Amino acid sequence: MADGTTETTGPGVDRPASTGAQGGPPTTPRSDAVPTAPPNVHRRRRFLPVLVLAALVLVGCALAMVALIDGDGSLHRSFDDALLDERYSADLTRGRGDFTVVDDGASASSYAADGYHLVAREATPAWRGVQTNGTHTSLGVEVSVRAVAPDGDFAFGPFCFASPQRAHGLLVTTDGRALLVETATSGPGALRVVRSRPIAELDWSRWHDLRIDCTVRALTGSGPVALRGSIDGRVVVRATSGLRSDAFAYTGFGGVNEASAPAEWVVRTFARLGADDVGSNP
Repeated sequence: MADGTTETTGPGVDRPASTGAQGGPPTTPRSDAVPTAPPNVHRRRRFLPVLVLAALVLVGCALAMVALIDGDGSLHRSFDDALLDERYSADLTRGRGDFTVVDDGASASSYAADGYHLVAREATPAWRGVQTNGTHTSLGVEVSVRAVAPDGDFAFGPFCFASPQRAHGLLVTTDGRALLVETATSGPGALRVVRSRPIAELDWSRWHDLRIDCTVRALTGSGPVALRGSIDGRVVVRATSGLRSDAFAYTGFGGVNEASAPAEWVVRTFARLGADDVGSNP
């Protein structure tokens, strides 16, 4: 599939699954809406059960990952010791850093000897981020992460932001999917899956490098955003998001717990990568 198209989840489906306005499942066309349809339409209807099932898989993921921005003010802090267009890597195993330490009941974060711990106690997203010093049209975000309880049901990955409410990111799930996602608000149904790719399931007890590259496709002003997701140095998914942005000012990562038990991740390094690292063709 060429870059710049939406994810195809089954025959005849040419757009990604997304949630409804209130976070509910999307509506699907009734199979009996046009009883006098031509024969080729009737033949396509035979595939409806398969298409609906494929769509519901992506919708279920999106429903579990709405409102990635937690609104707790964790995006207000910034790095001040390196320009974004220079490669910068933060070692989070020193017991301190620029990511906030906060416990809001549903999620909590803290520093330990092995890195920055992020906990999602409920089936809601946990998010942390930092503001960059300046805005840039091309950047990459990379985290080295493992799960404390690797047998859970969750998704995790890095994000780049045009604003605290406008983001693009990579989420890697425990059931073997790499998702490129976008969100324009923090309300229900805000998260949209741009593209999904099957991957080999990761061993989350080990450290993995997850990376998202984001590049605005416009010489001036806003434009679509080219996205590239990588796992352990290998590109696994690409897409172009129609959610237009003009530059990026925040970077971070988020985790989504899809089970009843708490999910916990440890991030040991966080890297911001500039345009020279990303290249001209994400």
